Amino acid sequence: MNSSLILNPLGKRVLYAMLLCAVAGISASAQVMDRNVKDSRSPLIDRFSFKTNALEWLLTIPNAGVEFDLSSSAFNRMSIGVSAKYNWNTYHRYVPSTVFNMFDVRPEFRYYYRTRQRPVYRYRTHRYIDRAVTGPDGAVDSVQLDKYDHEWERYRESIDGRGFSGWFRDEVWTLERSNPKPQRAQYIGAYADYGSFSLKFGQKGISGQSIGLGASYGWGMPLYEYNRGAVDIEFGFSVGLMVTEYDVFTHNPDGNYYTKIVQESRGLHMVPFPVVSELRVAFAWRPVSIKDKFQKEDPQKKAYNDALDDIDRAFRDMVGQFNSSPGRNMERYAGNDSLYRADYIAFVENVRDDYKDRTIGMDIRLSDKGKEKLKGAVDSRCRQAFREFSRYARAAARENRRTDHAVQVSGDGASGGRPVKERKKSKGPEKEINGEHTGL
Repeated sequence: MNSSLILNPLGKRVLYAMLLCAVAGISASAQVMDRNVKDSRSPLIDRFSFKTNALEWLLTIPNAGVEFDLSSSAFNRMSIGVSAKYNWNTYHRYVPSTVFNMFDVRPEFRYYYRTRQRPVYRYRTHRYIDRAVTGPDGAVDSVQLDKYDHEWERYRESIDGRGFSGWFRDEVWTLERSNPKPQRAQYIGAYADYGSFSLKFGQKGISGQSIGLGASYGWGMPLYEYNRGAVDIEFGFSVGLMVTEYDVFTHNPDGNYYTKIVQESRGLHMVPFPVVSELRVAFAWRPVSIKDKFQKEDPQKKAYNDALDDIDRAFRDMVGQFNSSPGRNMERYAGNDSLYRADYIAFVENVRDDYKDRTIGMDIRLSDKGKEKLKGAVDSRCRQAFREFSRYARAAARENRRTDHAVQVSGDGASGGRPVKERKKSKGPEKEINGEHTGL
């Protein structure tokens, strides 16, 4: 069997399509405009990265790749890249019994992000307390100290007795970590690849083509900086689905040629399990080190996220806030569900109107579209508060029925065991709050 690189018509079309998509992505990125800071654009050359995978060089597979930032904005976190590896038809005076030929081209999209410091350290240190509660004038802020103590107790309660799932949730599946790596830029991505291979290390070999699609994960960190440019190191892997076809062949030493084994060869089919298509320990040269990229935050997004956090805090546990609000006399609601319901609705609507007014007068950095989205978020949290009240009311009603039943049972025992008829449950229409059933 000839081990030369032969692309069938399907393979050529897939390869050309991948290259065109990569080029189109790079050219289209020139149209992505920074909508916030006009004078913070990166020069074109600073948006390129050139890299090579050291692991593949150790396997004698020459490879190279280029990556391009999708925007010149200082807030950009996305890139597109293309990498290729080629190790084919090495020179031999005879047909070798061992074959290791490989070709692969891979366009890839990446989104970079960084982890942040969790508001409360895992270990309570005096250094952190001083930094957390000391104001600009050097004086201890008692309000901040109380807030820190409360956050610390909540944090300790959250990690007591947590298992692997809790650790994974708190230390991996989140951007806020107790021990973040500020110089490490992590990424998640998606890739597609086309490859041809011819491999033989024993009595039989395989030769064919493959198409893959999957996800990537990894991180990069600075290694060495020059006056102009820097070398970074990257670690990562890619895993995904693969469609392949291949021929099985064997080496005939007498005639110095390969023989195809037809019965063991396979046509086009999908590999029935996820395939780790690449492991990376790569070196990358960048005009700007990765420690200085992918870290600035869009002020509009920051203002929006901060406002959304404030809204979430304001609408958290609305029933508890209502019941414990200053001047609230819960005794006057005894036996008067309609008054309790009406006062709760007024309380929630007052919070809703207050936050809508705040949204209108927010920082000018937040666009009108962002303000409208925040108003929608306020309405959504308001509906959640009404559903919360409905669940609370139904639970209270069930508890009251259990209490009444216990009183009736105790009354039966006191009256010599005479049965007491239960009142029939009312089948009247359920009350509603803004379209939400209360169950009362």
